[in-house]
Amino acid sequence: SWYDAVEFANALSDMLGLSHCYENNNVAPSFSSDITSCPGYRLPTDEEWVYAARSGTTGHHWTGEGADLGGTFSSGYTSNHFSAITIEDGVNNPSLAEYAWFCASESNDVAQLLPNGFGLYDMSGNIWEWINDSNPEVDGWKILRGGAWSYQTEWLAVGARMGYWPDPNTTQGNLEPNLLGFRLVRTVN
Repeated sequence: SWYDAVEFANALSDMLGLSHCYENNNVAPSFSSDITSCPGYRLPTDEEWVYAARSGTTGHHWTGEGADLGGTFSSGYTSNHFSAITIEDGVNNPSLAEYAWFCASESNDVAQLLPNGFGLYDMSGNIWEWINDSNPEVDGWKILRGGAWSYQTEWLAVGARMGYWPDPNTTQGNLEPNLLGFRLVRTVN
């Protein structure tokens, strides 16, 4: 859950003698106006996650090729041939399956596919990642980014996001826990 992720971030911060970024399952009051000013470990903001996933480019997926080192994915989907879906970057048009887990039967170990330009693995597919920010469309929801192993390709684009209850085990929740995970960040001055 989102709560488990922020509890882990605080525990890691404790181990390293850093300030907590969260208090009582919310952003700590001292950092409520700017979570990025917290020196401890935390979930990324929505803006930070998008920047990291794009590796500083503007494409839906990073490939290291093309005018802006990325591209958009094609519509080459067939139910049994995922390698037909390409990232159209105008140069090599690599298979999306080289960078992202999707339409699979389970999550996969990290770093089995190619990283993006910042050396980050699995920014698209594999598991949905909790983001620090609340979802503006539904009160009480937090943002998830990246898509997941069981989702179709449209959810893998960097611009795609989903909102969900911070605790999927609530009566409102029905998203499988093995679809969710998190990536911690820390502001370095």
